[in-house]
This record gives sequence, structure tokens and C-alpha cells, in this order.
Amino acid sequence: MHPLSKSIITLTSLLALSLTAAPARAQSVVASVNASRAPADEFWLSASVGWFYTPTTSFLLQSVHTMFFATGGTDRNVIVELLTEPRFNGGVLLASGEFNTLLARGRFGGVTFATPIQLDANTRYFIGFRNMAPTGAGDFELERVSELLRANYTDVDGADFFSALRYDFENDGQYKLELDEGSNTQPILEFIRQDATTVVPEPSTVWLLVAGLTGLLAASRYRKRADTRNDLATSAIC
Repeated sequence: MHPLSKSIITLTSLLALSLTAAPARAQSVVASVNASRAPADEFWLSASVGWFYTPTTSFLLQSVHTMFFATGGTDRNVIVELLTEPRFNGGVLLASGEFNTLLARGRFGGVTFATPIQLDANTRYFIGFRNMAPTGAGDFELERVSELLRANYTDVDGADFFSALRYDFENDGQYKLELDEGSNTQPILEFIRQDATTVVPEPSTVWLLVAGLTGLLAASRYRKRADTRNDLATSAIC
């Protein structure tokens, strides 16, 4: 094979690799609250619950994870909100996302925001969870126990204090009421940050690379055979 042809094949393979490689963002837990604690075997009566959060370092928030008790209650799609303050206090919504509570039964699971949100160190934010209980759950006597979702907080003694619980019985995200009972109302949370970009080849990239290398190998073998035939032909003439 002509050296120019070989160079073209090599460049084509490298170009395919560069075009199909997918940029991927690594993620890591930047902060956790009561991650080693067990969720409370209790029911939420309120539809909206949340806590204030002040990060100690600045980072891009990618996901918020929590953990519910493994059994009991009715699973539902919960909305996670990041606000400057509860709406009742004039807070502004910065980001929101939705996940099904089945993903966080006895293990960490939650929402990944469509766009990472920059959180600044020593700035207070509010993390809220909505649709935690069906309409009318404020009156426990009117709701069947099976319809009430098990809590995503811990009642284990010694739980890390996060902030006073803000809540209400409506699914409007106002978080009007405040309850401070120490570890009995402290959430189980993980904050996931977006880390540096890495380049991860997609499956199609791998196949293209293999095809390119296979082509180069075949071309190399073909050239060797051609050179051998030429040598034999030259020897015969001589």
C-alpha cells in the first residue's frame, strides 16, 4: 500500500475517535447529612417539607439524594426544589426536578437537575421536597396509613443537626410552618457535585477504532505479501 494511503487510513481512524468521544462529567458526594443513619419508621403528614442548607465550599450542585424507609406508605413522584428561601419568605426558585420515591427506598436516590446549579460557600439555600403526602394528609384520621409516605428523616439519637424543619400540609411549596425537635426531624441527604470533564469513548467509537486498526493490519499484511511476490519475481528474472 502506498504510504499516503496508509496515512489517510490512520488519520481517518483518529478523526473518528475525536468526533465520537463523549464528554462525561464525573460526580462525587460533596456533602452528606446523616448518611449513616436509618430512616425513621414513621409517616409524613405534611405535603411539603424542607430544610435550610449552607455549603462550606462553592461547587456545582448536580443532584440531591435522600433515603426513605424501605417499606410502608404509597410511592409517588416527589419534586425536589432548590430555593433562596421558602416562598413564604419571598424565596426564588433556582432549580427543581422530580423522582419517584421507589428509587430511594432503603438506599440513596433522588433527582438530577437538568442544569447544574452553582452554590456559593457560606450562602444559605433552602432544599424542599413536595408531594410527600396526598391532599388532606394534615388530618391523619381522613387518610389511610397506606397512602402516607414513610419519612426521609431519621429519629436516631445523635443524628447531625441540619436545620429546623419547615413544612406545610399543602403541595404549594410555601413551607410556612417551622418545627425544631433536634434529631427527630433531621433529614438524610446527600449533595452530589459535578466534577471535571473527562472524555469517555462511546461504543461506536470503540468499533470505529477497532475497524481502523483492523484495516491497518490488513493493509500491512497485503503490503508484505506484495513485497514477497516482487522479491520472488525479481529473483526469477535474475
